[in-house]
Amino acid sequence: MKYGFILLTLLLIFQATAQKIITYNWGAAPCAERQKNERTVFPLNNWQLQTNGQSSTVQAPFVVADAGKISVGTHFTLNRKLRTSGNLYLISGGIKGSASIYLNGHLISFVSNAQQPFKILLPTEFLTDDSLQSIRLKIKQPENTHEGFPLIVYTYSESHVIGLFAPMCITMESKPVITGFQQQILPAENGFKLSYSYRININGDFSRLQLDEVFQRDTDGKAIFHKIRFAKDLSSKALLIHGEFPLNKQSVWNTDTPQTITLHIKLNLLGKTKRIVNQTFRFGARTFTWRKGQFYLNGQLIPIHGITWHQNLRRFNQKNYRQTLTSDLQSLKSLGINAVRFSHFLPDTQFLHLCDSLGFLVFAELPLWRFPKSFFQENYLLEMAKNTCLQMTPFYQQHPS
Repeated sequence: MKYGFILLTLLLIFQATAQKIITYNWGAAPCAERQKNERTVFPLNNWQLQTNGQSSTVQAPFVVADAGKISVGTHFTLNRKLRTSGNLYLISGGIKGSASIYLNGHLISFVSNAQQPFKILLPTEFLTDDSLQSIRLKIKQPENTHEGFPLIVYTYSESHVIGLFAPMCITMESKPVITGFQQQILPAENGFKLSYSYRININGDFSRLQLDEVFQRDTDGKAIFHKIRFAKDLSSKALLIHGEFPLNKQSVWNTDTPQTITLHIKLNLLGKTKRIVNQTFRFGARTFTWRKGQFYLNGQLIPIHGITWHQNLRRFNQKNYRQTLTSDLQSLKSLGINAVRFSHFLPDTQFLHLCDSLGFLVFAELPLWRFPKSFFQENYLLEMAKNTCLQMTPFYQQHPS
């Protein structure tokens, strides 16, 4: 009886402390939203996981529960002829834990424990002579600010996990022709007006261009603005395009009718050679202000009914992440919730897409909750916070939520 009790106790301790690999279906193609204008995409699906001296093969995305540190690695094949086709990037939808990233054994970047999406330029001088290249990540649960954003407060609703939270891929990208799209709405007599701008980078022997712009409402596919432009003098290597048009209230984004708009651009570059460029930008037209502690969306007072979002990835094990998340958010919407706050990690882009379509306001914070004041006197913590913001900005901009 005595020995049986001891064995049972040891078994329970082992089960409580045993590491568990949690895998789930992301619900979308890896790097899907960034594939449209890229020449080549290399999905990084299969990884070799090393933890506690044991090795196993696992498919991303995945996380490991109750692990202090892990090492994951994979390979991709890069034809030598492709190396001059453009820049090579590593793109991730997010990592749980702080990660040191290596290309063929060379440290190329560090990512803090914020779960933000990021895009890293891969140095060509670290590529091997043959076609097979290796990527390795050493991921750990940071214990101090030298190692990333540490977990100061333990919340029982959030299990401690580390790993590749979202898919990861390699992309080969040529220099984009159309960049820097920006938009804002301003009050007008019968609604709003939308002002927009973007940049055309001209590389090549072109003497003139034709530009076709179509702004299309996503819910019904209706074209709300169409403009054709011509330019005959392309002596400059860059053109800044400006535009403005009236926008009715039915076409702006809000929490009740979350309308989004897609700008379709077709650019014909003409001269001794010819090039056609197609580009799309999806966004939500809205403006907001705070007045005396109250939130105004598109000039109207909006009462905020929100929750703090906690994440327990154990519940996603062997499930479809997007479908489960959609069901959760739809249930919250039916209860009258219109806002979600992130205080321990940053949201992934798939979460933001769903909030865009369902009409949620997202309040995203860096994971600095309840940090001691002394931490903010450390330059490396502030530098890490700045780098995290720079990494996430290209992925978060144009999301109206």
